[in-house]
Amino acid sequence: MRSTGRFTILVIGEVDDLTSEIKRAWAAAHIDLLGPYTADAIINGQTLSYTAAIIDVRYDAEIMLRLTQELEERGTPFLFYVSQTLARQEAGPYVLSAHPQDIRNIVSGLTAQQGGTFH
Repeated sequence: MRSTGRFTILVIGEVDDLTSEIKRAWAAAHIDLLGPYTADAIINGQTLSYTAAIIDVRYDAEIMLRLTQELEERGTPFLFYVSQTLARQEAGPYVLSAHPQDIRNIVSGLTAQQGGTFH
């Protein structure tokens, strides 16, 4: 995935997943977080402009399947994340937080899906 503009990631999850601290840290990394939006808003065709998506792992399997099919049809790279509070309780592969390493992990995972890089 190549881009000359800012990387915009759609966050599909709970409102409390995106704290002001998280938003500031991602903005400092030159990445815009859009949302959070519910899975239903995306499945029902809400028009948004984004480069990639990250999805809260707590969604029901049926909703998750419909959501991932929609994103795949659009050719949108996506990953699943665990919220910062859940990550403190259980280990997860992608953590949505303000920590630079967590930000790098998500961006690397998304760009690897397209075999490209982000500048």
